[in-house]
Amino acid sequence: MGHLPVMCSHVVMHLQGIGCGLIIDGTVGQGGHAEAILEQLPDAVGVVGLDRDPDAVAAASTRLNRFGSRFVAIPCSYADIDTWRPRLPSADVRGFLLDLGLSSVQLETRGRGFSYTDPDSLDMRFDPESTDPSVEDIVNTWPERDLADTFFRYGEERASRRIARAIIRRRAQVRIGSARDLADLISRVVHGKQSAIHPATRCFQALRIAANRELEHLSRGLDAAESILQPGGRLIVISFHSLEDRIVKNFLSGRIGRCTCPPHLPVCTCSRRAAFRIVTRHPELPTPEEISANPRARSAKLRCAERVVSEGDNP
Repeated sequence: MGHLPVMCSHVVMHLQGIGCGLIIDGTVGQGGHAEAILEQLPDAVGVVGLDRDPDAVAAASTRLNRFGSRFVAIPCSYADIDTWRPRLPSADVRGFLLDLGLSSVQLETRGRGFSYTDPDSLDMRFDPESTDPSVEDIVNTWPERDLADTFFRYGEERASRRIARAIIRRRAQVRIGSARDLADLISRVVHGKQSAIHPATRCFQALRIAANRELEHLSRGLDAAESILQPGGRLIVISFHSLEDRIVKNFLSGRIGRCTCPPHLPVCTCSRRAAFRIVTRHPELPTPEEISANPRARSAKLRCAERVVSEGDNP
């Protein structure tokens, strides 16, 4: 099965009617969402695809070459607005899309360390050339307490301390150098009922989030979207676990202009003004048909909000 973009029809629907302008695909991946936008939204001036993974940028550029200047790919994080904003075509930004997490292609590519069965790598960085520590560096150098806290905070792994302790014992004997070795080690520690997910799933998620600073990038990326979207433009975020979705939900809740003054004050003093209007009051979920065709979509949640300018603000 080839790469299938998650909730693609939802994305296109929410971008219809936003007017003529640019759409930022902050996690362009293999270019599936960007391709659908370019094909189905002729009013869009074009799509700018951003990605930290240089392989993804190259793949999207090849796939979307037929659209000519309507598609531009930039190898960088959507959070680093100062890097990519000067390189945008001169048009209003009307859409900002984030499809978070790991792509099926990254998971299936040997030598990246994302798969539990990868015998060659324990990297897990979206950008292998990054100066940030890889997962191999993390599991072989971080203190036991930091490992346990990471597993619990980012993976909600209840056996976090036992797993961290086992990693410390193992690395004292030999360096942990592959995803397969780490997954086998975690599997021996985590005992329990048979589950549909691999025993190492939560720890792998936690380590990937830590190595790529994903939650930090998400918070900065949401601020970037607020900064660059024009009134009427839409922010769309597809998340795959509760940590991401909570950040998006809290960001939007803090941008809808709701008064934050203590209830005992007789008048409002916070002067909060709305920056977004929430379009999806509750997160949209994939259909059973999409989940059947694309199992990766099963945990997806989509939230959409529209940029607004409150009275008294400078557009």
